[in-house]
Amino acid sequence: MLKSKALSFILKEQAEFGATEFNRLGELLQAHFPEVNIIGNYEKPQLLNGFEVYLRGVGPLHQQDEIGRIFLYNNKGTGKKGGKKVASKKYKFPFRRIYDNILDIVIAYGSISKMGAAQRKFVKKYSKVLPKKSKISHGFPFEF
Repeated sequence: MLKSKALSFILKEQAEFGATEFNRLGELLQAHFPEVNIIGNYEKPQLLNGFEVYLRGVGPLHQQDEIGRIFLYNNKGTGKKGGKKVASKKYKFPFRRIYDNILDIVIAYGSISKMGAAQRKFVKKYSKVLPKKSKISHGFPFEF
């Protein structure tokens, strides 16, 4: 299961854009949260050009989906021709918004350590119903 002492951010991405942004976001998160566990493609990607950033098992319950995820960023690709907005050179990935959302959740728990403990408790309690890590998952940084 997730091995982070503090917190696990689950990132899912596809294509070169996703890998590049995955690494840029990972660098930002590790700079501010050194014990973070970053996993790419934890769940098998379903759509071309899709990119999601989410936390699992922490944050307000009313914002969590049925498997405990709070999406900090979600750009669902739409198939072979989808994701034009993401692929555009004008597109600015919302690093600051994601980071600010993470900080809001950390503040609600009082510290990154308390948030990590809550996340580990959630994963342990619901490990039998949570999706298993996909065979194509990878660590950080991702080399393409």
